[in-house]
Amino acid sequence: MNEQIVQAGTPRRPALLAVMLIAGIPFWVLTVANLVGDFFGSGRIDPTAVDILAMIVLMAVPMLAAALVEAWIQRRD
Repeated sequence: MNEQIVQAGTPRRPALLAVMLIAGIPFWVLTVANLVGDFFGSGRIDPTAVDILAMIVLMAVPMLAAALVEAWIQRRD
Protein backbone atom coordinates (compact mmCIF):
# COMPACT_ATOMS: atom_id res chain seq x y z
CA MET A 1 0.00 0.00 0.00
CA ASN A 2 2.79 2.47 0.90
CA GLU A 3 4.60 1.66 -2.34
CA GLN A 4 1.50 2.63 -4.34
CA ILE A 5 1.27 5.94 -2.50
CA VAL A 6 4.96 6.66 -3.11
CA GLN A 7 4.60 5.81 -6.81
CA ALA A 8 1.52 8.02 -7.13
CA GLY A 9 3.29 10.91 -5.38
CA THR A 10 6.50 10.63 -7.39
CA PRO A 11 6.41 12.76 -10.55
CA ARG A 12 7.27 11.03 -13.81
CA ARG A 13 9.15 14.10 -15.02
CA PRO A 14 10.78 15.80 -12.03
CA ALA A 15 12.53 18.37 -14.22
CA LEU A 16 9.19 19.49 -15.67
CA LEU A 17 7.74 19.77 -12.17
CA ALA A 18 10.70 21.91 -11.06
CA VAL A 19 10.32 24.19 -14.08
CA MET A 20 6.59 24.58 -13.45
CA LEU A 21 7.15 25.42 -9.78
CA ILE A 22 9.89 27.92 -10.59
CA ALA A 23 7.73 29.54 -13.28
CA GLY A 24 4.74 29.54 -10.95
CA ILE A 25 6.33 31.81 -8.35
CA PRO A 26 6.81 34.86 -10.64
CA PHE A 27 3.37 34.21 -12.13
CA TRP A 28 1.82 34.23 -8.64
CA VAL A 29 3.69 37.42 -7.69
CA LEU A 30 2.56 39.25 -10.83
CA THR A 31 -1.01 38.02 -10.41
CA VAL A 32 -1.16 39.18 -6.80
CA ALA A 33 0.34 42.56 -7.66
CA ASN A 34 -2.21 43.07 -10.43
CA LEU A 35 -5.15 41.95 -8.31
CA VAL A 36 -4.14 44.17 -5.40
CA GLY A 37 -3.71 47.09 -7.79
CA ASP A 38 -7.15 46.45 -9.24
CA PHE A 39 -9.06 45.95 -5.99
CA PHE A 40 -7.17 48.09 -3.49
CA GLY A 41 -5.53 50.64 -5.79
CA SER A 42 -8.69 52.61 -6.61
CA GLY A 43 -7.05 54.37 -9.55
CA ARG A 44 -3.79 55.44 -7.88
CA ILE A 45 -0.52 54.96 -9.73
CA ASP A 46 1.73 54.46 -6.70
CA PRO A 47 0.86 51.72 -4.18
CA THR A 48 0.03 52.76 -0.64
CA ALA A 49 1.15 51.02 2.55
CA VAL A 50 -2.09 49.01 2.61
CA ASP A 51 -1.47 47.86 -0.96
CA ILE A 52 2.06 46.76 -0.13
CA LEU A 53 0.92 44.99 3.04
CA ALA A 54 -1.81 43.16 1.10
CA MET A 55 0.77 42.06 -1.49
CA ILE A 56 3.16 40.80 1.17
CA VAL A 57 0.41 38.84 2.94
CA LEU A 58 -0.96 37.37 -0.29
CA MET A 59 2.54 36.30 -1.36
CA ALA A 60 3.96 35.11 1.96
CA VAL A 61 1.01 33.15 3.34
CA PRO A 62 0.74 30.66 0.43
CA MET A 63 4.51 30.15 0.40
CA LEU A 64 4.55 29.55 4.15
CA ALA A 65 1.61 27.16 3.86
CA ALA A 66 3.37 25.25 1.06
CA ALA A 67 6.54 25.00 3.15
CA LEU A 68 4.56 23.66 6.12
CA VAL A 69 2.78 21.09 3.96
CA GLU A 70 6.10 20.02 2.44
CA ALA A 71 7.66 19.68 5.89
CA TRP A 72 4.68 17.60 7.01
CA ILE A 73 5.00 15.34 3.94
CA GLN A 74 8.75 14.92 4.52
CA ARG A 75 8.18 14.09 8.18
CA ARG A 76 5.60 11.42 7.32
CA ASP A 77 8.04 9.43 5.16
